[in-house]
Amino acid sequence: MVGRGQLLAVLVALAADRALALVVGTALGEPERLVVLVASTALAALTKRLIEEPLRGARYLTAGHPRRHLSIAAATLVLIAGCLTGVSSAAAIASAAVGVAENARQDCFAAASMVRDSGCEEIHELDSMDVAVAASADMANTVTHGQVCVQDRDAADVLVCEFGADERDASLTVALVGDSHAAHWIGALDIVAGREGWRAVEYLKSSCPGVLGDGVQADWYPSGAANCRAWTASVVAEVAARSDIDAVITSSISRNYVTADPVGSIQGPVSAKEYRDTWATWIAAGKQVLVVADTPAWGVGDVPTRVSGAGTSDPCSVDVSVRANDPMAAAAENEYDPSLSLVDMNDFFCDEDRCHVAIGGVVAIGDGNHMTTTVSRSLAPFLGERLSDVLRDE
Repeated sequence: MVGRGQLLAVLVALAADRALALVVGTALGEPERLVVLVASTALAALTKRLIEEPLRGARYLTAGHPRRHLSIAAATLVLIAGCLTGVSSAAAIASAAVGVAENARQDCFAAASMVRDSGCEEIHELDSMDVAVAASADMANTVTHGQVCVQDRDAADVLVCEFGADERDASLTVALVGDSHAAHWIGALDIVAGREGWRAVEYLKSSCPGVLGDGVQADWYPSGAANCRAWTASVVAEVAARSDIDAVITSSISRNYVTADPVGSIQGPVSAKEYRDTWATWIAAGKQVLVVADTPAWGVGDVPTRVSGAGTSDPCSVDVSVRANDPMAAAAENEYDPSLSLVDMNDFFCDEDRCHVAIGGVVAIGDGNHMTTTVSRSLAPFLGERLSDVLRDE
């Protein structure tokens, strides 16, 4: 016989699919649906055996007290209502993100609120803590057709995915190269590519900056260094060799990459020379290189969790100095090659004094350092302008 828990498992799986579709703009794929269903069913089996069956025989619940049954029913309804409220808030945020992509300049939602002289009020105030919950589930880095293409940090094989215009119709083809801090720009670049008629090719790998150098590694994951270096060598060469790629957009969480000597001793941050030698390979092949400065180093832990305990008034804002000390951006600030440009979007997180995780009614960071898809998409009009300005100057 099918227990109530098993039936609930199916409903949970269906609800998860719908909720994620509302939040990130795409439904779960077949493998992810299977994982949710299996996990929900296993959890339901455990709760049936450990909770449902013991409670079913409990004298308190079988003694025929109407008030007890009523109180349990009321508590259940409260829990369901709470869940639906969270999903509704997340869905409202996701819906607003789609709308702002079409008409960002007439809205004070998310990134648009940070435009200088926008006239927006209470830019860093949150209506409720529901937006923090929504942020933690809003980092899919998916494009319009639902594709995710970021290589695992323990693999060296090169994954290549594309979005935007077809090759034969594209006005420009750009390669997006880097780690997860390059990947969190996918939401914005997806919209930009659609508007501009660009084709985008993804070369992304977790915990790997895409920078050539014998000792380059992530300070938080040195065991992945060999895979990172092998992947980087392949990607740099492949991008340089592809005649269809006109420009390279690259970014990374550069403050957290270091160079180590052959015995593993850390020598310091990745040098400007290592960045520039990598970019020079692409420039020599006729590509323009656009370096997107890293987002601020927030340093407050898991942002949604911290926001939930900090209140709704400009929670977790930090001194503006957290946007400094980006070695990748410093290497790109130069006059030595017109084919190399720095694109800095941090004015959408920071003003003259503070950097803010709450902008335009949403929490911009979904974990400790990655932008939410919602905020990335809200940045599309502004990122598109700055990329286009640089590309037109070439």
